[in-house]
Amino acid sequence: MPEGLGGRGQSFYDLARSTWELDRPETELLNQICRLLDRADELRTEIARRGILVTTSQGNVKTNPACGEERQVSLTLGRLLAQLALPDEDAGCWRARSR
Repeated sequence: MPEGLGGRGQSFYDLARSTWELDRPETELLNQICRLLDRADELRTEIARRGILVTTSQGNVKTNPACGEERQVSLTLGRLLAQLALPDEDAGCWRARSR
């Protein structure tokens, strides 16, 4: 398990490891996904704290840089999840562990 995972990353990691049998490359993808889930939460917290618009030191109003970062994290998460291609447990896929 990757060190320093937060709540959301830890929850997804635990769910994935208890539900699917992952090989080494898939586990690496899972680790990245979990870190990004935590990063997304940090960015959402920052946006909630400061707002979508922020005032610069020069007094100009601009979009909070965390908004762009959140968008990039979201896109990257989508790509990594698609690449990981976790099976649908309800579909009875061969990789899903039996319960």
